[in-house]
Amino acid sequence: MNTMLKGKYFVTGRSLPHTMSPDIYTRLGLNYGVKEFPTEDDFRAWVKEQDYDGFNVTIPYKETVMPCLDYISDEAREIGAVNTVVNRGGKLYGYNTDCYGMARAIKENGIDLANKVVAILGSGGTAKCAQYVCKKAGAKDVKIVSRSGEYNYQSLYQDDSIDVIINTTPVGMFPNITARPIELDELKSIKAVYDVIYNPLTTSLVAHAHQKGMKSANGLSMLIYQGIKAYEHYTDTEVEDKVAQNVLNSIYSEKENLVLIGMPGCGKSTYGRHLAKALGKEFYDSDKEFQKVYGVTPSEVITQKGEPTFRDMEADIILSLSSKLGAVIATGGGAVLREENRVRLKANGKVLFIDRDISILSSKDRPLSKEHGVEALYKVREPIYRDMADITIATDSSTIVEEAVKQIIEII
Repeated sequence: MNTMLKGKYFVTGRSLPHTMSPDIYTRLGLNYGVKEFPTEDDFRAWVKEQDYDGFNVTIPYKETVMPCLDYISDEAREIGAVNTVVNRGGKLYGYNTDCYGMARAIKENGIDLANKVVAILGSGGTAKCAQYVCKKAGAKDVKIVSRSGEYNYQSLYQDDSIDVIINTTPVGMFPNITARPIELDELKSIKAVYDVIYNPLTTSLVAHAHQKGMKSANGLSMLIYQGIKAYEHYTDTEVEDKVAQNVLNSIYSEKENLVLIGMPGCGKSTYGRHLAKALGKEFYDSDKEFQKVYGVTPSEVITQKGEPTFRDMEADIILSLSSKLGAVIATGGGAVLREENRVRLKANGKVLFIDRDISILSSKDRPLSKEHGVEALYKVREPIYRDMADITIATDSSTIVEEAVKQIIEII
């Protein structure tokens, strides 16, 4: 651990390969590590040793830790779960900051629970937290949706009274990022969706809600805000709102991919390399990754085996690249043709469309451009590019790459 940081703190759980907790607390100046325990006995033994100033608890030990504590806050006791433990002179104090994080995230994303009918997907500890948040916010009614309970998914689809969905299930979490726990098209009354998942940064459920014009948000802000509250318990201090917002913005910026789309030959790789260098991110070219994995170029596969075979192979490359965090990714010109690719690329990424003047695009070594013609390909793909893009940059033969890159960074 970094000895310049304060204290000795950890996030604890059974398996934590993708945890972002250290990103929060090290920014706030704490000495913070990760502890994984395969069994409850291992976890309890470590808690008893007290070789720490405090720790966060994740699944599945939020209830396991409770009998080990000397004090449990009223909120944590009512919820039935502790996620933050502070060691004060050998006495262990337990709190639940998840509810604070969820309530603040929901409110700051413009989702109103007061006098609303809320359906909570899932029945675990996070669902209990969601119930508590709804109760405190003055929800009119809260319905717990489970697969085999009295109120199940069939009941939900037949219920026209639901205003807000809160997803506490793992459906849609990496690596199954195209999955959705429910289909919003079958729910006519829904006005807002909150998903506690933060990996990917935008779940398929949240993306679909956004497309339908609903208020929607993912779980990253909840993670940050519960961490801020835990930090306040650890240090007995208050964190200013602007500090919390800076932590949220910096983590999101660090973790978010920048995905470049556009026609073959529009300069995605050139812009991508420059952007990656300027932003301090890793750069990946999907065509280069394709060649690394398969030992042949996209052009060779298209020519020898046809476009459908190539698209199947390309989809696996897109899935792999989409799972990265904090990268710049240049895609093949037709990668956006498949919906699964579009969902995957946007899940962790901001999308940049390089809209180059098609009159100067070359078809050399590009079999699809030769076969169909650049204009015909652009006519099919251009609406998809525009619909998918968060940022569009028009370029032509007079565009200076370095100046365009500066412009892109300013927009970001």
